[in-house]
Amino acid sequence: MSGDLTISGIHHKKVKVEVIAADVSASIVASGQLTVPPPKPDIASILDTQAQVTITRVSVVSGKVVIQGNVSVDITYVSTAPSQPVHFFEGTLSLFGSADVPGIFPGMTPEVVVTNVFATSRLIDPRTVEVNVLVTIRVKVLREQVLPIISDVPKKIVVP
Repeated sequence: MSGDLTISGIHHKKVKVEVIAADVSASIVASGQLTVPPPKPDIASILDTQAQVTITRVSVVSGKVVIQGNVSVDITYVSTAPSQPVHFFEGTLSLFGSADVPGIFPGMTPEVVVTNVFATSRLIDPRTVEVNVLVTIRVKVLREQVLPIISDVPKKIVVP
């Protein structure tokens, strides 16, 4: 038998589904200077720098996903105060960047997940630290598609 076979009595419905239009990885850098708050002593050396990322806004423009957010930075340091050698302070940097995603356009739904965060810091002076944070993200862009599905099949099928 060749050709299409039509069977009567089968009912179809249409459903909306989300289809992955793109799935890419990208990197964004957040940089800035943080200052030790007033009651804390000066920095002799930096022991550790940690960062946590919060995505606050994601939008789609033609061919790009724009990402905005904040990076909370925690710095542990050796102080110049002999009685209290280890101190800690925190600060916030702005995160702004984009991921190139060819073929997408406004109206599609972006999903952004942070996959890796790497932070470095450098002492500029006893009260100022330069921080660089590399944020790796995974971007999925979804689009809606309407698909017909079979919703009811008769108990007896008659083939013409």
